Amino acid sequence: MGARQLLSICLIVLLLPASSYADSKLIELKNNPFSKPDIKIQKTLPVVNIGVSLPEIEPDINLEATMVSANGSMVIVNGELIEVGDKIENMKLIEVREGEAIFRKGRKTRVYQVGVTERN
Repeated sequence: MGARQLLSICLIVLLLPASSYADSKLIELKNNPFSKPDIKIQKTLPVVNIGVSLPEIEPDINLEATMVSANGSMVIVNGELIEVGDKIENMKLIEVREGEAIFRKGRKTRVYQVGVTERN
């Protein structure tokens, strides 16, 4: 028997117990670990009324100028020209007076004056 054959036989004999040991320790998988998981994602959360109302955040309004006209009154708010009926910060401009603008959001009406900025 040559040295190569002897070395081959020794390697086979050494690897046989390791291979049978590895086979006995295999874990049977229930799912393919490489497949996408079956997870159902709820896109919207349910609304739960806990009886607490959050304070409404006052919009950041800076009334810079008013122009009262029979043809259509306008104001400049935060650098933007707005006509009666337009909206800014989810508030609708409903009336313009000299130096004042009246906005409505839902049922609430708010009067802003030129040059007066109120922030909460």
